[in-house]
Amino acid sequence: MTVIATIITAHCTAHATDSFLTQRHADGSCSVEESQQTKIVRVLFFRGALAYWGLARYGNWDTFHWLQDQANQATRYISAQEFAIEMSLRLEAELNGIRVGNPIEKGIGIHFTAYEHIAG
Repeated sequence: MTVIATIITAHCTAHATDSFLTQRHADGSCSVEESQQTKIVRVLFFRGALAYWGLARYGNWDTFHWLQDQANQATRYISAQEFAIEMSLRLEAELNGIRVGNPIEKGIGIHFTAYEHIAG
């Protein structure tokens, strides 16, 4: 289970999350596979961040690196909302290409915060 905490103020946003990537085994038990890699990706263009929970890796596919690639393409979008919508469509397409026994296993949640200029 991942917990994401975000504090938003007029001056800054603070994000915090655990760094645990766990593996569920056939017997129902879980083990920690990673405990140091962040689950938070900066989106500099929108002065924000993406944090995720759920599927972290499957084969060569990695959620953190995929989100980094998306954040690096944020300059192509005129608004944070457009970026988020397009990213969700691309993520859905990516996940549709992953073949797992139970579709619930490829669930991902993304928490996106950004600052936008509105009327100065």
